[in-house]
Amino acid sequence: MNVTMSQYRYLQGFFFACNCHYNAKIRTNFLIWAELLDQAGIPWSIQNTVANLADKKENDQLYLSTLLKNNNIQIKG
Repeated sequence: MNVTMSQYRYLQGFFFACNCHYNAKIRTNFLIWAELLDQAGIPWSIQNTVANLADKKENDQLYLSTLLKNNNIQIKG
């Protein structure tokens, strides 16, 4: 699967929001994120992958681009 650079920027924000929600217990409005990511044309499977990656504390030490690459999601353009 591929995402564009523009989609990747949305995913970076989503990853950060999820990470804060899961690990720092900061409230996140997932309805707004779902709408933004859907409007950006990001498939649900990628959205779910990013949310699951953010839930793992050990992923705090890696770039999202690396995590995506490890999950067969490439950033194009």
